[in-house]
Amino acid sequence: MTRPLPPFFPPDPFRLPGSPPDINDITARELDRLWGVQCLLTMDDKDVRVKTGERFVAQLQHASTVREVFLPLTKAPETPADAAWVGDTAAALAAWALSQTSQHGFARTANRNAARAFVHAKLTPDNKAFVALAQSNYHQLFPAHCATGLVTFGHFLHRDPLKWGHRLADALTTDEYLRKELLRMTGDPHGFWQRLYLNFYKVTRLSPQESDRVHDFWRQGLQGHAPPTQWNIYQYMQAGRFSSQTFMPEVQAAINIKTTRAQLDTPRGMPYWVYTFGPKVAAWLHRHRSYPFLTGTSPANKARRPVKCFREGSPVLLPDGSTKNIEKIAEGEPVTGLYGTPERRSAQQMASPLTDHEFLYGINDYAPFFTASHPFLTTDGWKALDPALAMQVNPGMEIGELGTGDHLLQVASTQPFSYRAVEIQRLSSEAVPPGTTVHSLHLHREKQGYHVHGFCVAVHHPEHTEDTFVQAFTRLSASERTLLTRHLRPVLPLLTAALGHFVEPVLRRGVLPRASE
Repeated sequence: MTRPLPPFFPPDPFRLPGSPPDINDITARELDRLWGVQCLLTMDDKDVRVKTGERFVAQLQHASTVREVFLPLTKAPETPADAAWVGDTAAALAAWALSQTSQHGFARTANRNAARAFVHAKLTPDNKAFVALAQSNYHQLFPAHCATGLVTFGHFLHRDPLKWGHRLADALTTDEYLRKELLRMTGDPHGFWQRLYLNFYKVTRLSPQESDRVHDFWRQGLQGHAPPTQWNIYQYMQAGRFSSQTFMPEVQAAINIKTTRAQLDTPRGMPYWVYTFGPKVAAWLHRHRSYPFLTGTSPANKARRPVKCFREGSPVLLPDGSTKNIEKIAEGEPVTGLYGTPERRSAQQMASPLTDHEFLYGINDYAPFFTASHPFLTTDGWKALDPALAMQVNPGMEIGELGTGDHLLQVASTQPFSYRAVEIQRLSSEAVPPGTTVHSLHLHREKQGYHVHGFCVAVHHPEHTEDTFVQAFTRLSASERTLLTRHLRPVLPLLTAALGHFVEPVLRRGVLPRASE
């Protein structure tokens, strides 16, 4: 008793209009004369499989569970109304990406292993709903993308399909074709079965009544050759094609969208802006908290952004005892450094147009002129209104919290050089809008200072070395480095040309994922 061949797809319930425009007006007679049944017999479905995968990605992206938050600009492909599992899978892929991000505490909101297991459980041939969607996608895409050159299956399907189905069935049921294919089976059994199933499918699409004749012929011809595999048309939809990278660009973009709010009731009594990153993502996490791959933990997505600068017009002390507005200090120009040591401004430009609202702060009778994260030298060492922000930029510095009662070092004399201690009696603040330009100085030597309004202030942004960049990159997750690598590779020659050959080794050391990850 021979084993029956696997089941095939049902007849086409509807017709897809259209054909490639360059040969859209071809007649049935021309089709027969120019290409004939041999063309129909040999055309393959490799592009159909790829397009089936692409359509599925679009269906995932358009799923209502993720589209509004992560992919608001995607176009809407057709998705069966009963395919709710697609939306659940899309949510799991978004959670998988969230679990791999280092940004704003979102990694703790999702369970990587649970998300991955959910995706693998859904995108498998064991899931009947998955197979049904794969068949539907393949069925719709087949006429336009199963082709040989410019001739598609659609040309035969829409030009006397019964005739072409009959002729194809005749070609498939000759002893000569059978012998040739059996020889090919010896060298490539998988390819043989896939090619045979594909031709069976073509017959079914063109002329379903011919199917039994073709199947009966091959059952007799293949006695003793049980099919070792099913007709796999969905490999581009299976779990192996998806990972934490699938939605990573969209997830990164969504969690970096921020809102701002002025925090007025603060422990120090000084107002500042609070940035909430990914507010829609946080709301999405709460709304879908019943998903098994979400942890229910809230992200640490409220933060302040370090801005370490001074208002335009802030006077900087020069070695001759005069002052000059900070924005007018030119490259190489000398300034009075820490403890009166002459220093020079480096080539690094430190003008920063604010992209968000910011507060500037003033001391005693000095109107607001500095940001909360810029350190000042006091009798007790370096201090800033917000030391945590200050140390984000200068992690090697010991920076305390600045407040009323502290004593700042202010230049008392330049000849000889000396400081006096000025007690902070009151602090003032002023909100400045986005677009305001603030300035800082970068000096040639690290761990130096300069003087604004005579107060000794720290140099932010020390000279960045290769190790500095590499250490910064290590804070990214492996998935983020993979994402960065994929986007950097095309522009690496441009970066090298613009910045120098040192760029490539820095990126390779710091960005490329390590084998252990």
